[in-house]
Amino acid sequence: MEDFTVQNPEPESPEELEACSSLRFCSKVSTSKNCELLETAGFQVESYINRTREWSEFVWARAEQSLSLRSSIVSLHGTEVYSSFYLSQAVQNIPKFYHDLGLSAAEVEGKYPKVWAEMGENWVRTWTQEVPQKYGGSHIVARKVINLE
Repeated sequence: MEDFTVQNPEPESPEELEACSSLRFCSKVSTSKNCELLETAGFQVESYINRTREWSEFVWARAEQSLSLRSSIVSLHGTEVYSSFYLSQAVQNIPKFYHDLGLSAAEVEGKYPKVWAEMGENWVRTWTQEVPQKYGGSHIVARKVINLE
């Protein structure tokens, strides 16, 4: 099971709450709660892998790609679709949830130059260098326990 989870119980900032509202989703479940729910449902949790870094890299690469493909997406689907989904979600909001890139600001600028240019240095520095990672990606391996009684 891979899921969006809470890693840090700090309250959301206004920007994070805005992103939650825009995405119409904001999980408040921790990995330990997911494990507990699985066990209650008759599963035995075998392992857990924190995939936050991989999810962050994926999200930021997708944001970069969305900006790279802007003109072709706009010509195919129109400005409204591009702005409301690709720009709003993939570039402006989802990277707020996954920003644990493990990179310096200069490395972020080098790896994601279109995001840097679109969102601005202050925004990128805030989300990749200053704001603590609150959400994460958990990969839980569990197997169904067969009750033979």
